[in-house]
Amino acid sequence: MLLQHEAGVLRVFPDWPQAMDAGFTRLRAKGAYHISSEQKNGKVTYIDVFSEKGGSLIIQSPWGTRGVHLVSAQRAAPAWHVDASGQFELLTVPGGRYHLSLQ
Repeated sequence: MLLQHEAGVLRVFPDWPQAMDAGFTRLRAKGAYHISSEQKNGKVTYIDVFSEKGGSLIIQSPWGTRGVHLVSAQRAAPAWHVDASGQFELLTVPGGRYHLSLQ
C-alpha cells in the first residue's frame, strides 16, 4: 500500500516493504489533497502535497519524531513541529503546494 488516509491521519508507504523502492505522483487523498512521495533505500525522501480546497491535514511523519522541513509558496520553515506520536498538522490554503522532507 502506497497511501492511506484513515481516521483523519495521512500515511505514506504504511504497508510497503522497506527493501523495495517505490514512488507515486498525485494520488488523491480525502479532503481534496493530491499526494506525491518516494521511498528509496528504505527511507521516504519527500512528501509533496497539493491542496485543492485548503484546510488542516494531519500527517503521520515517516521520519518519526524528528523535525520536518517544509517549503511552500507561502513560507519556508527550517523545522516543523512533530508531536510525540510522530504526527504533525499542515494548515493548507486553496491551491497551496507543500514540499516536506527530513531536515
